[in-house]
Amino acid sequence: MKTLLTLPALFFLLLPAVMGWLGDKPWKQLLLNSGYCTVGLLCLSLILSPVSKHFPKVQLFKKIKRYRREIGLSVFFYACFHFFSYVMRSFEKRGMFEFKYFFHPVIAPGVIAFIILLILALTSNDRSIQAMGYKKWKHLHRY
Repeated sequence: MKTLLTLPALFFLLLPAVMGWLGDKPWKQLLLNSGYCTVGLLCLSLILSPVSKHFPKVQLFKKIKRYRREIGLSVFFYACFHFFSYVMRSFEKRGMFEFKYFFHPVIAPGVIAFIILLILALTSNDRSIQAMGYKKWKHLHRY
């Protein structure tokens, strides 16, 4: 299952880059592709619990639910690549990157989502569960 989480990167990010399918503005296309991969995996991770509750007899959902932590971390790494693509596109377009772009009305929700994903990724390990206590850790990861 863990290797399946790399398939979006292989098909939507690496393969187009190697084959030269990104066009004149490669960072723009990588920005779009990495955003789609991030949103797709995020939707998968968020929909697992409700679907497994509504269909308790389907074993596939129970098996995939075991890997929620890995799916969530994959979402974070795809979001990091998306952020990196945005910064590189800004360098390509303007020759520099200014932090004032983080406050643009279209970009600001993404920055907030990235900060939330960063907090969840940093606390998605067994050491954090022990340090915070399971109840507090679960409360943090539910919201």
